[in-house]
Amino acid sequence: MLHTIFLYAAAGMSCAACLAHILVGTAKNAAPILNNLSLEEGPRTTMTFSWESNSILMMFMAVGFLLGAVKRDASLVYFVTALSICLAVWGVIVALRLSHNPMTFPPAILFLVIAVFGAVGATAPA
Repeated sequence: MLHTIFLYAAAGMSCAACLAHILVGTAKNAAPILNNLSLEEGPRTTMTFSWESNSILMMFMAVGFLLGAVKRDASLVYFVTALSICLAVWGVIVALRLSHNPMTFPPAILFLVIAVFGAVGATAPA
């Protein structure tokens, strides 16, 4: 049995993270790199692909949680939750490697919240 309210929360948080990534992150983080004409074309193209791929990934995560809740598909919920956990852990690692506090690094926080909602949503009610 799934706790669908938490899966809807995970889907909503994934949507919110995607919107923040596109609307805020693109202007604040990606644009300075993408518009830096002193960088070679290869790294700029790769950065563009990577940035937009992450937007697509977050949209599909939201759809995965939503479909998991609607269709009561535990395997889909487990898969998307595992992906969220991996991304949360990677966010913490990246922050620590750069000597940042992981709890002030938006990707680490957002994917952690999504992972918690997904994990709670994947558990059977008591």
